[in-house]
This record gives sequence, structure tokens and C-alpha cells, in this order.
Amino acid sequence: MLWTWLAVVIAGIGGAGMCYALAALLASNSNMSSSLKRFAPFSAGACMLMAVIVGEYQWASHQISQLPQTAKVVTEVRPVSGFKPWTWFAPPVQRLSALDIALTEYAPIVLADVYLLAKWQAPLKTQQWFHCTKHQRANSAPQAAPPPEGAGAWSSLDRDDAYLQLACQSMRN
Repeated sequence: MLWTWLAVVIAGIGGAGMCYALAALLASNSNMSSSLKRFAPFSAGACMLMAVIVGEYQWASHQISQLPQTAKVVTEVRPVSGFKPWTWFAPPVQRLSALDIALTEYAPIVLADVYLLAKWQAPLKTQQWFHCTKHQRANSAPQAAPPPEGAGAWSSLDRDDAYLQLACQSMRN
């Protein structure tokens, strides 16, 4: 968040600086020079807004690049906001989840790392067990064995659940 704020401030200073530099170049025409100086706050604001918008669209790709090579994105949340008109046309990713497919197998049970990422929040990593034949999921403690089948730790999933499909697809390969 600090780096975003710093980038926005620098963009504003750069936008205003461009107007003042143009005004200095056109100093011989005082009419044009003074109007450019009046335009500096608007230029600074426009550059700051563009820095915020670019940052919103680059957030997801930056977060994905920080994940392990074997992780695959499962879901992306792209909300539309009335206060951000640019999201009406192409909403940026605000939250995403990924599954690390470098898995530990206890056939037909698979252990996978699930990454939950949300803008302006700390990333969360959790381990999940996926039972590929019974279409179930269970939470895992680090370095733990899978819970016994039929235990209350397992919860049912749809056959077409994206996490289950990705985890079990890697086991089939």
C-alpha cells in the first residue's frame, strides 16, 4: 500500500512538472504559458488517477507471478463499482484463489496448497485434502496425514468443483 501511495504521489508531481516544463518552453508566449500553469493541477490529478487505474489492473498479474511455478489460478473475482467507472467496461481482478498442483498423493486422496489473495489484504495459504473418488474436501494441519474416510472432517463437493477438478486432474496425469 505504501508503494502504491508513493507511485501516485510521484505520478502527480510528474504530471504537474510536465505542465510547468511546457510553460517554461513556451515562456515567449505569455498567454499560453500562464494557461499551462493553470492546467497543472488538472494534469497532476489525471496522472494520479491513471497511476491508480494502472495499479488496479496490474495487481493480479503481480500476485500470480509471486506464486510457485506449479500453482494454477482457480477463481478470479472482478467486481464492478459505481465509484470506478472504468470497471464498467473491464473490471480488474480484486480477489483470486490458486491451487498449487505440486501435490502429495495418497491415492485417491491428494494434498494441495490453496492460496487466497485479496487486494489490500495479506495473502493466505492453507492446505486442503481432496478425495478424488468421493468428491470431498478436508482442511489439513501442516505435515498431517489425511483424515480417516468417513470422519466428520470431510465435506462434500460438486463433481464439477474447480478445486477438486484441478487437484484430481494432476493425479490422473
